[in-house]
Amino acid sequence: MVKKKAPERQYIKKGRTATTGLIAVIIVAAVILIIGCAIAVFAANYTVEKVQESAGVSMQINVHGNSLIVEIIGGERVSELKSIHLTIDGVDLTASQAEKIIKPGQRIITYESVAYGIQGTTNVYIRGEFIDGKTAPLKIAEIRFT
Repeated sequence: MVKKKAPERQYIKKGRTATTGLIAVIIVAAVILIIGCAIAVFAANYTVEKVQESAGVSMQINVHGNSLIVEIIGGERVSELKSIHLTIDGVDLTASQAEKIIKPGQRIITYESVAYGIQGTTNVYIRGEFIDGKTAPLKIAEIRFT
């Protein structure tokens, strides 16, 4: 009588195939997740840029000590800008601190002492009000405070 050996090779081969298949599924899922995240980041940045461009006013924000300095660079609706309103994440600003009336030709607006006590990176938003009564986001920036 001849004894048959158990098909060990097949068992090992099946085990490898199952492991390989699982690894392949994990890799495909990771690639899809990374591509999805990249598309989401691009779409979010593109949307923010388009919103700011559509307002018709270009500006930049700088930190100087405890103050924020907003510089109006240009844009087609600069002459129509009546006021700007500042919002800083996590900071309660009074109406007199947040709202600044824009004088004709004014290009530099200083928000005195609004950055006092802020540490780290924080989002800063500038919303503009125009002479026709409409409001629009003008600048959304992530500012590093020290």
